[in-house]
Amino acid sequence: MILASPEGTEEAAYLRGMKHGMEWLLSSKGMTNAVVPYCVPSDLPVPTEQFRQILSKQVTREPADGGKPAGLVLLKGLRQAFPCPSK
Repeated sequence: MILASPEGTEEAAYLRGMKHGMEWLLSSKGMTNAVVPYCVPSDLPVPTEQFRQILSKQVTREPADGGKPAGLVLLKGLRQAFPCPSK
């Protein structure tokens, strides 16, 4: 399970891959007119462990998310942790 996996496991590598994908999504916002799903302050590094905590908190907040794809659950958690300002 991703939420309890120590570094060096396949699950931890999977989480790092999701982290990189989410970071890529945010970095591409200037190239498209797509809506940004969450807003991390540019001066705030978010380590992989914090992504794991966000994922865990989301599953705790909404237990039904435990059976959904991890990337979707992580994205929901990131939106909670780093909401974008209202326009």
